[in-house]
Amino acid sequence: MQEAVLPTHVLPQGDLNDIVHTLNLSKKLLELLGSKLKGWNLLHQDSKVCCGWHHEEFKDFFSQEDGVVFCIDVCSIMEVLGHEYNTDQ
Repeated sequence: MQEAVLPTHVLPQGDLNDIVHTLNLSKKLLELLGSKLKGWNLLHQDSKVCCGWHHEEFKDFFSQEDGVVFCIDVCSIMEVLGHEYNTDQ
């Protein structure tokens, strides 16, 4: 009996970022997940598994006033995260 070949969904960077954010993974679990996904060829070739957010990379997208932190450049941060930003939403 022949095994059915199922289509594969390769994760682009934006999808990977969503998963990591949603699951709030520790550094160790993120490394494990990334290793497994790469081993199974489920990550897009341009996707990178990093061990946490880099403060310096994102600090220019935010501002703080009276103890409240808010995003001041939604379009740019969405681009860095690999998402298309639709201003109509």
